[in-house]
Amino acid sequence: MFNKLILSIVFLSLSFLSNSSESIHNKDFTITKNDFNDKKAFKYEMLTLVNQLRKNGCKCGRKRMRPVPTVRWNDLLERAALNHAKDMTARQFFEHKGSNGSSISERIEKTGYNWQAVGENIFRGEGDAEEVFKTWKESVQHCKNMMDKDYQEMGVAKDGQYWVQDFGTSF
Repeated sequence: MFNKLILSIVFLSLSFLSNSSESIHNKDFTITKNDFNDKKAFKYEMLTLVNQLRKNGCKCGRKRMRPVPTVRWNDLLERAALNHAKDMTARQFFEHKGSNGSSISERIEKTGYNWQAVGENIFRGEGDAEEVFKTWKESVQHCKNMMDKDYQEMGVAKDGQYWVQDFGTSF
């Protein structure tokens, strides 16, 4: 009897833990916080913040942006973002053009992402995902990128003080 009680408590505890895991759902995927290790939790947080913004709509400057579908995570966009963040860190510059003159579309193509629409936000400075997101939201063009209905996927990366958020839609 005692063993059954202990087993029931353990089972209930495990059920609670698995159900308490935060997750993001849409028709194409489910991503949980556990999909990212603690060191990369900012990616989950950024995806969550962007999708909340897209779901609710917002004002980008004076323009009212209606709600749009959420974006899903894309590892190739993350890779392109990380490559650009590392480039900016290594060469100490801050711009959308790469140190070799590459554009966002060229960097994304290099990862194998077959794109039909791409966009990019960059940030330099200290801060966590929420602070960087807030800065982008307060910038009209960065806000419009996060709210662009033409983007279906997102990847974000940081290296040192450099953050890059890439958006895209693939064929």
